[in-house]
Amino acid sequence: MNYFFDSSAIIEVIEGNPGYSKFGACQVVTAPINFAEVHYYGLRENHEGEVAAAFAGGNAVFLSPNLADWKKAAEFRFAHKKKDFSIADCVGYTLAKKNGLVFLTRDKAFSGMPGTEVVI
Repeated sequence: MNYFFDSSAIIEVIEGNPGYSKFGACQVVTAPINFAEVHYYGLRENHEGEVAAAFAGGNAVFLSPNLADWKKAAEFRFAHKKKDFSIADCVGYTLAKKNGLVFLTRDKAFSGMPGTEVVI
């Protein structure tokens, strides 16, 4: 199974969360906006080396959203405004659906949504 890693999923792999151990060998498929969030985490938590390793050596594939993807993400966010999703999560979910990937996240608000796997 191929996954789209949201920022929280990448961070959980980096932090060694046992629930994410099965994803450690997977290729990280994500978006540039998620990379920015994870890089910020690395700077804030002094884990720059671990973040660099997670994206090194061709271990990551970046899906860049086009204008239509951004529009769909905004529409998804609006349709689910009570769940208070971040725009980064909405972009990721949109890209995952578009590319036939399972959206991997820690965000409980995605529980029960089609095409998602929520791991706490």
